Amino acid sequence: MRLCCGIFHFAIDPASSDLLVSNLGAFKLQRYGHNGKLKSEFGERGPADKDFQGCCNPVSSAVLPDGNLVVTEKDPSRVKIYTKDGQLLEDFENLTAIS
Repeated sequence: MRLCCGIFHFAIDPASSDLLVSNLGAFKLQRYGHNGKLKSEFGERGPADKDFQGCCNPVSSAVLPDGNLVVTEKDPSRVKIYTKDGQLLEDFENLTAIS
């Protein structure tokens, strides 16, 4: 596990009870079983839409009702939706707060 910027985030997949960990320093989203063993991971640092860019990404994740994953990045500011095996479905870039 390579933490970055003092950020540590995890989520629980309600369907499997797996633990999803945002490994910011490694630019990966990792899935651990209830026994603590790594089951799968995806992501890499790079310029492609599917990749994680900037510093310390992905920041956080959550499991959607359909089993897909929503993942946030802090810089550049993006929200992405991936399949549970890491295939990019949607990419929402340059998000700003609405006041």
